[in-house]
Amino acid sequence: MMDKPSVMEELLAECIIYWLFILGIIVSSVVALHYYLSKRRYYQLARKIPAPPGLPIIGHAFNILMGTEEAFRNVWNTMSDCDVCKLWLGTRLFVFIKNPADIELVLNSRIHLCKPSESNLLKTCLGDGINTVSGCQWKSYRQLIAPMFQWSQTFQPILRNYSRILDDRLLKNVGKDIDCYNYMSDAVMELLLISIFGENTDTEESKKYFEAIQKLKEIIRYRQNKFWLHPDLIFNLTKYSKLQKDLLRIINRFTRQAIKNRKRALMEQGYGWPKNGYFEDQNGNIEHNNNITTCLKEGDRSPSLLELMMEVSHNGTTLMDSEIQNQVDALVLEGLDTTALTGSFFLGVMADRPDIQERCAIELSQIFGDSDRQVTFEDTLQMKYLERCLMETLRIHPPVPFITRELQQELRLASTCLTIPANSTLMVDVKKLHMNEELYSSPDVFDPDNFLLEKCVSRHYYSFIPFSAGPRSCVGTKYSMLSLKVLLSSILRKYKIFPSSGQESASMMTKDTRRTERFVIKMEHRKR
Repeated sequence: MMDKPSVMEELLAECIIYWLFILGIIVSSVVALHYYLSKRRYYQLARKIPAPPGLPIIGHAFNILMGTEEAFRNVWNTMSDCDVCKLWLGTRLFVFIKNPADIELVLNSRIHLCKPSESNLLKTCLGDGINTVSGCQWKSYRQLIAPMFQWSQTFQPILRNYSRILDDRLLKNVGKDIDCYNYMSDAVMELLLISIFGENTDTEESKKYFEAIQKLKEIIRYRQNKFWLHPDLIFNLTKYSKLQKDLLRIINRFTRQAIKNRKRALMEQGYGWPKNGYFEDQNGNIEHNNNITTCLKEGDRSPSLLELMMEVSHNGTTLMDSEIQNQVDALVLEGLDTTALTGSFFLGVMADRPDIQERCAIELSQIFGDSDRQVTFEDTLQMKYLERCLMETLRIHPPVPFITRELQQELRLASTCLTIPANSTLMVDVKKLHMNEELYSSPDVFDPDNFLLEKCVSRHYYSFIPFSAGPRSCVGTKYSMLSLKVLLSSILRKYKIFPSSGQESASMMTKDTRRTERFVIKMEHRKR
């Protein structure tokens, strides 16, 4: 039987517990004081920024249980009269802006180029692509890849050839109900496979790649909207983690094989792997006039984006296969979503607004007459009204609702005396910017004349940013606009678009930029 502790031992134990408790309070107080002193200016600046009501400690986290993007929008809407608004997610500060002068300060900056931690969700899937990296690595990739998209004429023969494929596809759908988004996703994905990979889209591997990209995009979006799934430790416990790995295996296998196929095809033509952008002949001599672009154009074929990446170099550095793979997969994922969404909303507007559709058809008739010839680059330059319709579609339905930056330094805003603290996450609200009554007189009305030259020059340059702006703007903007012009003009030249019976107004059926509801159209042959 154990001896009962003496009174002295009990007192000693109580003293130890007491002093440990006191020590814990002291240590906690010191840590809290140190944190407060180190963050004092951070909180002083943040305190001055307007905010909707929140709770102590957790801030506005309770609002985000429904999904990050939707919650941000709902809470921000309660502050509709403010150009600036803040939200707290625990100790993390999000600041929303919608004034074009403030937006210019951020997007035009060479300092605030870093994206917040949420971009790592895409990085874990697709590696170091131009859309996921920051700093020197991003600048290097930008210098390498941006020139490929500067001359949209490079892709014009590819787009022209694809319009022939599109004609056959359209014939099969005449008179049938067509889901705009699914239809445009299929069309854009086929176009991306041809222009990026130079691949035949009818193969089983291409179809699997397309399906994998679509499903991966849905998983990434779902995870982005559920903040508790952001940590890998939690996400890896879900069924989506295994599915994501399976999809990435399909995607990576397809891209690696496409790179091998392009190399093999070029080598079979008598050229080895490029050194600093040029090819060796079969004897190992460098042919300085025989880079990929020159060789393929002499053979009456435009190079694919993959082939352009194979030859591109900067300061003697050529992209490795793994880097090409990361860039290509990221461009496909981003390009598919942006172009397909814009095209689907455009078709919905045409069905809902026959007056605007008819003006587009008249313009195309003036360009092409009764000819069935394919679209040329020069033709797209004459599509002024159709271009304004595309820009108005992008204004009302921007494909990217928020542009985000992680501030590296304090930022004093131009529209107010407020200063946003360093290390906060800045959210440029593209939707609110585009629906600002001070910039667009009737923002809820679809009006292509918003983009008449005289109106554009009277507005702030950063009043319209569907593809972002500044140093980190989308590298594929010109390609996206060109491909949309080719695809949509090919449809409107030959077909009339109608809303399906019982269909709601397609142009304004969703206030969200993402497709939250399906809208369906029909196409009939246009009488000439």
